[in-house]
Parts: sequence; structure tokens; C-alpha cells
Amino acid sequence: MIDRSPDSRRAGFTLIEMMVTLGIVMVALGLMVPSLSEAFRSRKLTNAGQVIVRTMNRARSDAVSRKQAFTVVFVKSGVRLFKEPKGADPGGFIGGIEAVESDGKSLIHFTLRFARDNGMEQDELEEINEEIERGQDLGETNDIFVRFLPDGTVDFNKNNDISSAEYTANRDADIIIRQDGLDRMKGLIDIRPTGRVAFKVEEVVEDE
Repeated sequence: MIDRSPDSRRAGFTLIEMMVTLGIVMVALGLMVPSLSEAFRSRKLTNAGQVIVRTMNRARSDAVSRKQAFTVVFVKSGVRLFKEPKGADPGGFIGGIEAVESDGKSLIHFTLRFARDNGMEQDELEEINEEIERGQDLGETNDIFVRFLPDGTVDFNKNNDISSAEYTANRDADIIIRQDGLDRMKGLIDIRPTGRVAFKVEEVVEDE
């Protein structure tokens, strides 16, 4: 005998609701998983950009607060903060190298598009700044660096400022970061003459 009581009919309808809801959740998860997977894989790319931006922000903050120029020097494995001489203060490096990749896997590669005439690849950089360690002035070395002046602005020295419009349009940037195995994504860093630094991760356009 089939139970046709109101309670039985209500229970059946609830089961259908649950199945529909479960189906919607499964479809949503199916759409989300690729995005989450790519976000997880690009974490090294994001971390690398954050290391550079954090060092630049510190350089700018210290330059303004101490009324003394601070410089971010680029080396093969990352960046290094340099305090320029002022009065009785001889200046010098502050701390060690801030590596863009902490695990040493060499998956991260950056291009300094602002550097000199045609930009410079990470592999072309020096590793330990021996000239500066010997007390030679930054301007007399072959190092690539960004100088933050006491008013917070940037002195690009012999380098070029890539237009912020190029950064906004995702076409170019002062620094471009790539990650091996993640060809569809790139990190872009914009260094503005005012001293502001911006960073984002974007998809690579097909014809790039």
C-alpha cells in the first residue's frame, strides 16, 4: 500500500530539492576548481612581486622619514636595500638580499624593462655587488637600481620609466615577472616617478 499522506509527499519533494541543490553545488565547484588551481600555482609569481614592491615601499618610506636617499639594487636572486651616504653617515647595504624565490627552485624570472636602453634580464644581473661592497659609488657601477629621493620621488638615473598607461593596459611595465610552467600569467610592476609602486598579476594576451 502506497502512503499518500501529506508528510510523505513533503518528504519526497524535499529530496528532490536536495538533489537539485547538490547538482548546482557540483557545477559551481567544477567551475571554481580550475581558477583555484591556477591561483595556487601562481602563488610564487605573486610572492615574487610582493617582495620587490615591499622593498621599494620600505626604501621610499625610509627616504622620506630620514631625509636621505635610499636605493633598491637589483641582483640575480632578488633585491637589496642600500642607504646612500649623507653627512657623517657613510651609508651602505641594510640587511641581506631579499630573494624573489625562497626555495631556490629557479622558477621565477624577471625582466627589468626600465633598465637602460632595451631592458635587462634577471640572468644578466650581478649577484653580490662587489663594487659597492668595496665602497664604490652606485653611479660608478654597472648595477641596476631605483633611487628614492628624500621627497619620496624616484630618480631613474640612466634608466627609463615605462609609461603607467602601458601598465594599465597590461601591455608593458617597468618590471615583468614570469613563472616557469605558468605561461598564461605574468606579474607587472609599475614604478611611478612620484614613488608609488603598483603590482598585479594578469593573463598573457594570445599574441604576446
